[in-house]
Amino acid sequence: MKFRLFLLILFLGSICLGQSGKTIHKVFTKSDGLELDRIQTMAFDNDGFLWLGGENLDIRTIILSEKKLAIQRFDGSGFHSVPLPELEQPITRVEMLYKRKDGKFYLLVHSQDAALLLFDPVTTTFEIIDLNLDPGLSSSNSGIFNYKNSDYILTQRDKNIFVNILQADAGLKQLFSFEMPEVKFLLDSSTLFIPFEDFCIISDDNFPITMIDWEGKILKQYPAEAFLRERGAQIPKLWIDELLEADGNFYPLMHGNPGLHIIDTINRSIELLEIESFKADYKIVDTFNDRKGNNVLLGIEEDGTLSLQEWRVQGFQKLYEKNFLDGPTAVSVMSGNLKDELWLGTNEHELHYFRFPGDQVQNYLLNNSIRALFRLDSEQVIIATEGDGWFVLNTGTNSITPYLLSEEGGPLLPASSRNIIDAGDFLWSNSGGNIIKVNKLTLNTQAYRHYPVICLEQLNDSTLVYGTSGYRLMAFDTFSEQHYALANTDSLFIYDLEVSADQKTIIGGTDKGMMKFDLESRLVKLFGEAEGLADPFILMVDHLPDFGYLLGTRSGQLFSFDIDTGEFELIYSDELNAGIATVLFADNTLWLNTFNGIVAYNPATGGRTRYSTRNGLSDNEANRYSAMEEDTLFFVGTINGLNVFDPSALKLEKNASELLLLNVRKYNADSGNIKSNLNREELGSLESVVLPAEYKELQLDFALTNPSAVDLYRFRYRMNDSEWTDLEQQKSISFPNLAPGNYDLEIEALDFSGNKIGNSLILKIISRDFFYKTWWFYLLVFLITVLLFLYLLKQAQLRSGLQQKFSEDLLLSQETERTRIARELHDSVGQQLTLIKKKAQNVEQAEISSLTHNALEEVRSISRGLHPAVLKQLGLTASIEQLVYDLDSETDLFLSSEIDDIDDLYNEHESLNIYRFVQESLQNIMKHSEAKTVMIYVKKRSETVVLNIADNGKGFNVAEKEKQHSIGLKTLSERIRILGGALSIKSSVGSGTRIIAEIPWKRKNK
Repeated sequence: MKFRLFLLILFLGSICLGQSGKTIHKVFTKSDGLELDRIQTMAFDNDGFLWLGGENLDIRTIILSEKKLAIQRFDGSGFHSVPLPELEQPITRVEMLYKRKDGKFYLLVHSQDAALLLFDPVTTTFEIIDLNLDPGLSSSNSGIFNYKNSDYILTQRDKNIFVNILQADAGLKQLFSFEMPEVKFLLDSSTLFIPFEDFCIISDDNFPITMIDWEGKILKQYPAEAFLRERGAQIPKLWIDELLEADGNFYPLMHGNPGLHIIDTINRSIELLEIESFKADYKIVDTFNDRKGNNVLLGIEEDGTLSLQEWRVQGFQKLYEKNFLDGPTAVSVMSGNLKDELWLGTNEHELHYFRFPGDQVQNYLLNNSIRALFRLDSEQVIIATEGDGWFVLNTGTNSITPYLLSEEGGPLLPASSRNIIDAGDFLWSNSGGNIIKVNKLTLNTQAYRHYPVICLEQLNDSTLVYGTSGYRLMAFDTFSEQHYALANTDSLFIYDLEVSADQKTIIGGTDKGMMKFDLESRLVKLFGEAEGLADPFILMVDHLPDFGYLLGTRSGQLFSFDIDTGEFELIYSDELNAGIATVLFADNTLWLNTFNGIVAYNPATGGRTRYSTRNGLSDNEANRYSAMEEDTLFFVGTINGLNVFDPSALKLEKNASELLLLNVRKYNADSGNIKSNLNREELGSLESVVLPAEYKELQLDFALTNPSAVDLYRFRYRMNDSEWTDLEQQKSISFPNLAPGNYDLEIEALDFSGNKIGNSLILKIISRDFFYKTWWFYLLVFLITVLLFLYLLKQAQLRSGLQQKFSEDLLLSQETERTRIARELHDSVGQQLTLIKKKAQNVEQAEISSLTHNALEEVRSISRGLHPAVLKQLGLTASIEQLVYDLDSETDLFLSSEIDDIDDLYNEHESLNIYRFVQESLQNIMKHSEAKTVMIYVKKRSETVVLNIADNGKGFNVAEKEKQHSIGLKTLSERIRILGGALSIKSSVGSGTRIIAEIPWKRKNK
């Protein structure tokens, strides 16, 4: 048993050493969009976006490929690629990214030879810089260096080295040159240029370290013999591999000499330093200085362990160490502030991000859920975890050790302890369903099992009270060591308890409201929504002198309760609806430890500030029962460690980030394919995006400036002021096939507290539809249809007009011909017959005279039928009456008539048509009706004349006759149409026929 306890002690000691912070490490690979297999250089642009350059193994001279190398921009979670321009030879490697003071980048690239480009990260455009190299000679150049706000570059032509200043217009200004005649060399990106006030140092792996003045005079070279071709085999080359700048000095790491050196600017020498904290056996060493004066030395061991160290006051202090690389690998380093974060690019297609812990919050027992806290003495605090037992934090030494409890000779790991209560020589607490008693001196423990404890408080010197889930409100007598029930609460989950100062009342927070238990009457009263609790799901209960009883709810509301009046007052409501776990109070500020950060809330002003992991917290979700104030420090437990901080020293950095549109990917009509636009100059002024009907795919990428890989920012968007769509941490919106229409898109960025960051992105999207689905096309079709209809109608009208005119002309022609024939019969045939009749009478040929007389009367009758001369002589009315009279006298028909005087109503042509209408109607009756009687009515009305001709004949089917195109009916209808009237024929088989014509007589021509 002792051996097992010893092993437990060793195990706990190994995992629970004091931890004052947590370095966050994230890795980005090809699955995140990283295209580079080897990251060789990195730089930040003016908006804080990280740019990466290096190699892609698919783009090498020895591989036939049509791919183009690109540099990549990282926005905190994803990558955007910008292809490099085409040179005479394909670019196979980016060796250096260097930002100059106007924000543009110099790119040292390698194709067949080295070349220098100027890149604008805003417009993503490139410019080739002429380095004045001679292609006929051995030519090359170094990287770029800054000294006194000027950018320097070394160029080489044959054995001559030129020191140049890069001008703002990308031209070169030569300062001086010097010659290296003894050795064969070629400058490259590893060549170092170290400038000082009165001299500079140039180091390369092909010639000796050279000290030279600003006139080009070589002051010293050492060790020169190491680079002679005749040197001994044991003499190694010596050059400056890396350079660390700290406390105003330069510390070179020499290749071939494992020690740390210092540059003596007075004696112009490089001296070896004896530094015990410097480890010399790293397989790969790199150094980096940020622009704030911070430094880091990076070492990689044979097994892939990465070590980060900072030079501080003549020694190195370790910042971070972890084995995560596959082995020694070349790396590149970048950081805007080494105190906060570091980026590491490897030759294993990985980008690593490290976020260092700040100094505002100390973190302990990471990866442990904290359950209860207890001040053991002036320096020691007991920390109870959910499942890993108890620990002691020594605030003086900042160390953590296990608080090793035992039970019956064996180790005890208390689980889910909800409180630790001091009782002199003993501590009372719980472990799951056990009340436990701990001897402070021996750490021996006794357990009293009954029912799982949810919350635990001390009622008085002899009594503990605890809440349960769906059971009872319980008490434990510490003298008799017995459990007993106070009240039946089987319908409640009791989350927390608080005992009143007079020890007469217990206030409980439950899932159904606030429970008030009177210890004298043993009555339980439950307060819920009806009593003023908007959210009755209460997670915590506490008592603060300035506020009374405080109740924190699941939805983030904090109520105060007056135990005397029974009234509630809402003090705080969380905008993120984060449940409240614990509450602390200092300097007129309530510190609400919630399930989504710690909120500092001033009840007087309403001001609130939310702190999160970005501000150093080990986790955003606080745990219940685990918060306390000691001296000036707050101790706050979370589900992932303990946080200790001085609330007055906790400061929230102002976020000055802006939301930018980084990429618009859509169909490009010029190229005929889907294309990305990364030009932020164009995107910044972009007001609308037009999507053609055939390619309505759209992708928008955006990000906040100065991004961090661990920021808890979230994004959302909406269309046409509709409901917001949450994107969480996603920085892209894709519309694979946006429905036709016009959209107003708004994108917002929100911080951890839900506050808006910067301005919204506003963009109008016009998604065109196929022309045959657009409103204007429908309108055009409608107009064409209307015009076609009008055209056809006009043509029909013209045809109808022509037909009508033809009918009128035909009738007119008929009347003309009838008139001619009637005239011929009357004037010619009639005269001849009259002459024959007279001659027959003269020769007393009575029979011939009688026959001639009959023939003459017949001709006269035919003539009158062809042309009613009586119209001119007697008028229309009398002509109709005569027609009726003649028919009555010549046939067996019985005719009756009523004819009004209509002589003055119509002109000659109209009168003739009316007469012919009556005549033809009567003739049709005589021919077809077999009628016995006929009635004729001609009635004059105010504006019309009504002709009504009816018979009692056999009748006929009108529709059938119309289908057979009866000429008689057509003629009647045509005559009435010419008169502008309306004709109605009513007839059926066996019931006679009625013809009614209504002819207007008040017309414009009258």
